[in-house]
Amino acid sequence: MTILDSTNSVAPASNTQPQVATDKDAKKSKAMAKLSTQNKLTATRQPIKDGETRKRTLDVQSDMKKVNATFTFAASKGATEYPVESVFDFSSCTQAEILILAASSVRITIQAKLRALGDKALDPTTYAIVDVKSEVVETQRTQVDETVKTIRQLAKATGMTEAAARAHLNDLIAKNVKR
Repeated sequence: MTILDSTNSVAPASNTQPQVATDKDAKKSKAMAKLSTQNKLTATRQPIKDGETRKRTLDVQSDMKKVNATFTFAASKGATEYPVESVFDFSSCTQAEILILAASSVRITIQAKLRALGDKALDPTTYAIVDVKSEVVETQRTQVDETVKTIRQLAKATGMTEAAARAHLNDLIAKNVKR
């Protein structure tokens, strides 16, 4: 057994009655230390202010086993966003595990593209074989269409959904064409 004083540090030998640490005390101490660490992290992250650019980057380190990542997170939808800088360490992953991780991201992108195609998506040959570089990597790097950008800005500024903002923009264009 470990003898602890009231600050949970080893007590000096004395004539006073020492406290005896129990498993419950040890668990409570660990939980408090974890909470303290979480509070420190929360206190050091500064929230992203309105209008501030959200930085998202992924840079592969020269050893090809780690990726420097910059992104944001929020506790829930619409909550305050915080910046995160992290290193993703893949050194213990096999190549097969890395491909599986990459494939899940590609699958999500292709699902979104299929949804956008409408009836053409029902053709079994559509995206039967996916060239990841041309269909995912290079298309993610392309600039967003100016109309889409305008719709997103309108939606954000007014609190509308993108569909409602698109309809509103189409109404405005139709009214201006009639004049």
